[in-house]
Amino acid sequence: MPEPDAVAMARYTDRVFRGLFGAVASLLPEAAVHARQVAEILLHHPPVDAEASHPRSDLNVNGSPLQLLLSARPARWEARLIADPAFHEADPLVRWRKSLAALEATLRATGAEGLRELVQLTVKTVIPQDEPALRQYPTGMIRLAAGLASRGAAVYMGAPHRVDRWDVARRWAACVLGSADTAHALIGRLEPNAAVFGMGVEGVSLPHARAKLYWRLRQSVPIDAFGMPWLASPAMTRFLAAVLGDRSIPLNALTFSAGFDVVDGTLTDVKTDVCIANAGLGLRDALQCVNEQAALLGLSPRPLDRCSEVLEQHRVDIGCLGLGSDSRGTHRLNIYLHQRYPAPSIPRSDRW
Repeated sequence: MPEPDAVAMARYTDRVFRGLFGAVASLLPEAAVHARQVAEILLHHPPVDAEASHPRSDLNVNGSPLQLLLSARPARWEARLIADPAFHEADPLVRWRKSLAALEATLRATGAEGLRELVQLTVKTVIPQDEPALRQYPTGMIRLAAGLASRGAAVYMGAPHRVDRWDVARRWAACVLGSADTAHALIGRLEPNAAVFGMGVEGVSLPHARAKLYWRLRQSVPIDAFGMPWLASPAMTRFLAAVLGDRSIPLNALTFSAGFDVVDGTLTDVKTDVCIANAGLGLRDALQCVNEQAALLGLSPRPLDRCSEVLEQHRVDIGCLGLGSDSRGTHRLNIYLHQRYPAPSIPRSDRW
């Protein structure tokens, strides 16, 4: 009998995200050690033929269920993976059960068991637990994230579309924040012009956790209409001008977020993400923008001068660029990457 094809037998994550892992190894070797292991946990160990049984996720524009986030901090790059767990399960109820299993495994593996109560409150408040409501979700209900060289985890989720999502956001804020006054005031300003995109929890334990609210615009309004000076700062305005230029873009090309300290409910950070395809940026232009903005912001991780060749070699695309700012005035510049299909072939020397 002929030997089984090694590519066909390879784990889904090894075969489909080989290029993404290769890009991590090239750009951040210190973060690459656990990339495959983290991906397996976040995606809940997908079967070899996962893409054949349920080929699409809505995490990335091309249906890929895994995302690599590179974040430029003041003096270094940090990396985390974001995943659509159990994406391969076509039945929403099975996908939900396996997503919860992936969530529990992620909290254990990342040392974030201290987030469990907060996460459970978020799940209970945001996701309806009855079968008819769960079946309304055409794709996954939650997203999971974990750093590649640090402790801690994150979980993000969205309420069903057939409910008042702002009402859900108010109840969620009241449940997870020590004081919901700041969050409720922001929700009141956002509600006339924006739609809730999602809610989430990030961190290691209750004293070191943030609750995150995400929204998108329903109609065009000035960015200062949100009543958030950090979001309308000169740095954010300059970043958006650099990415968008004078182009007209769809409203859903922009995703905004606010983070709150779960202990006292104070606003801790804000962020804006921009879909670069809608902004009309190619790979090289996007990376040039990252280098220029990092320098202007005083961020000093090594420049990504040769990054375009690395990403092209590994068939990796940029989905979004983002800029965040926290209460200390510290900025972080984000690049969201995903695997282009098909992934690079497995070299013969690496085959089983």
